[in-house]
Amino acid sequence: MTLEELVEKHSAFYCMECGVCTGGCPVARLVPNFSPRGIVEEVLLEGEDKVLEDSSVWLCSTCGTCSERCPQNVTITDFITELKNYLVRHDRVHPGVAAQAAPIFHDGRIYAIEDFDNKKRKKQGLPWVKPKTEEAAKIFQLTGLDKIVGNGSK
Repeated sequence: MTLEELVEKHSAFYCMECGVCTGGCPVARLVPNFSPRGIVEEVLLEGEDKVLEDSSVWLCSTCGTCSERCPQNVTITDFITELKNYLVRHDRVHPGVAAQAAPIFHDGRIYAIEDFDNKKRKKQGLPWVKPKTEEAAKIFQLTGLDKIVGNGSK
């Protein structure tokens, strides 16, 4: 999908720059330079080169507040999510995203379950948890995420 198709799909050209989306955004309250409206504006006015080098899109928590509050019914949350997918397809992944994906690729979980954890689980009558690296690796390979986190070496 091109940026133009993305804009059309989510009616982003209806954005009238009122700022209601940014005013309600929890991320914008904590990160002064973050603005859902600014991301839409950047795509509309600056084009692909600027979008590919800007990393602010990765700060979006996809809470949906911007889409719910938009008086023009621009589906900003979905727009930003698909913009992130667009960036991944163009090999532009924020290092933090790759760092979060790496443990899932290596251990099948967001964090590794060590023997210490399993011993605590056993004391509580819970089953032993084994890494599910084969399943995770297969999903990563099918989706292309393996290229983001590397070849599987820790």
